[in-house]
Amino acid sequence: MKKLMMTPSNNMTRVLVFGTFDHLHPGHEHFLKAAQALGDELIACLSPDKIVLKLKDREVMNSYSKRKKALESAGFCDKAVQGDSSLGGYQIIKKIKPDIIALGYDQKALKADLKRWMAENEQSIVLKTISAYKPKIYKSSLLK
Repeated sequence: MKKLMMTPSNNMTRVLVFGTFDHLHPGHEHFLKAAQALGDELIACLSPDKIVLKLKDREVMNSYSKRKKALESAGFCDKAVQGDSSLGGYQIIKKIKPDIIALGYDQKALKADLKRWMAENEQSIVLKTISAYKPKIYKSSLLK
């Protein structure tokens, strides 16, 4: 795995993904491998525990630190970072400066909110939606 700085070099493509990644499963693996293929560096932005509760109306099964360790040790990303402590501000995007944000097939609300944020902040980041991998089997909400 590469050691990343928060400012990408001019010829490197940085990809950012957002997620909870509470219980890694083959659907996550498919998503992360597809996101990896889009660039040179993949950073996973993990939802803080309190944001998961707000978004999914349930607590996480694994703490942020356990989710981060599992994701990084699985080798699916170059680095995992904690997301913002409030919704919609996207300070993490300003810090990481991604070229591409890869989204899961079910992250439609996030995609719409990112488009809003980019328009308001005059940002031009490519949004790519990754296809589903057996969503009737490997959707996190089904695997609780």
